[in-house]
Amino acid sequence: MLLAVLATVSCGGDDSADPASAPVGPATVASGVETTSTTTSSTAPTPSTTPTSTTAPTSTTSTSTTTTTAVPKPPVEDIVVAGDSMALGLYPPLQAALQTPDRPVGFSWALVVLDDERRVWERLFTIDRPDVVIVHFSVWENAVLRGNEVIDSGDEGWPEIYRRDYVDPWIERAVGSGSHVVWIGLPPAANTSRWTDNHEINAVWRTAVLDAARQQRQRGEEPSIEWVDIDQLLTAPDGRFTEIDRTVDPPERLFNVDGLHWCPAGAARVAQAVVEVLAADVDLGGDDPPPVPDWRTAPWANEPVVVPSAQGSPTGLSVAYPEGECPPVAE
Repeated sequence: MLLAVLATVSCGGDDSADPASAPVGPATVASGVETTSTTTSSTAPTPSTTPTSTTAPTSTTSTSTTTTTAVPKPPVEDIVVAGDSMALGLYPPLQAALQTPDRPVGFSWALVVLDDERRVWERLFTIDRPDVVIVHFSVWENAVLRGNEVIDSGDEGWPEIYRRDYVDPWIERAVGSGSHVVWIGLPPAANTSRWTDNHEINAVWRTAVLDAARQQRQRGEEPSIEWVDIDQLLTAPDGRFTEIDRTVDPPERLFNVDGLHWCPAGAARVAQAVVEVLAADVDLGGDDPPPVPDWRTAPWANEPVVVPSAQGSPTGLSVAYPEGECPPVAE
């Protein structure tokens, strides 16, 4: 079986706006789907002051436990990262953290593009049936509704239409595949309107994902789909967009100069959150389970990364963190 990270291509042109004008993010992080055995809440962490190029904040978690029958965690054998330019930036740290030396799981990348979107989802959830699917894609621009028309948030009742015609059918197919699905919410962005769009889309997907997990519990099943919100991992202390986090030493560039795509430090923070969720829910294997020691300082964090075998890519290759797009931070 396969473990996949999913997303959609064509994140749009480079947006620019004054970061200070971006909307304020939520005060708390909604981290993951409720489970039958625990209820977990995460608070915004205090960033580490240890000098490193990709220091991820640690989270404070409180857990209340109820009595349930222990269920063996499903093992993970293969990992497929499938997605757009946003998910591509998460591929290197996820691979570095999850591909343990004593259990080298399969790890590959598949591109999802607008015109080919439904075919790729169909293949992943009916043929490949990955063990785990990590989802992160620009749904606003690329959701296929009403014959490839872009969803207009000005349309009356668009959230209900969007959920009915696209979101719920997608989730039904994903849950029916037997895959364990982790949906990563869309991140903040420098452009005010894009960040607003991301929040609105996140609200639809988060509700739908939590509803699906709740329905599984009601059927006596372990939830196989969960939500990871990432806003507080990536925003300034006041909740606003920050391209460079200067609360850590040395400062870290979280986002590309376009104010949208990932730089290694930001991608590492998201990868850390995903690894923590997976470690709690599935068997990542090996005598020394992930994350791999020193994964944040591996070569991927300091140079452009060529990701091979991108299905749908004209060249078969895609580059995470292209040269010049994540310049060093001037202290």
